[in-house]
Amino acid sequence: MHENKWNWGREYIIIIDGGIGFCRVCIEDELRDVAYLMTVSIVEPERRNGNGTKLVEYAKKQAKRAGAKTLSLWCAPELVEWYTRRGFSEVVRETETGMVGMSLEL
Repeated sequence: MHENKWNWGREYIIIIDGGIGFCRVCIEDELRDVAYLMTVSIVEPERRNGNGTKLVEYAKKQAKRAGAKTLSLWCAPELVEWYTRRGFSEVVRETETGMVGMSLEL
């Protein structure tokens, strides 16, 4: 069982028209200048059409509008290149899980 220890002050759910994809942007109560991109999901037939990029771009704008100065995320190693092309930089790589922490200055 996983216990979520985060206390999100604000959470934004961004949905592409027609429900073909969504993302979550969360801002912690105590670190209001950092937003977290928690989920980016596009239904299979709509992938590779720029929809994920549109979601991430809108998430950046929403995070900045909410007062964040940094947008951070964790992703699988195979997604590092995708996020790098969208302006994120690798910050840390977990040795046990391989997950990669990335961030972007807004």
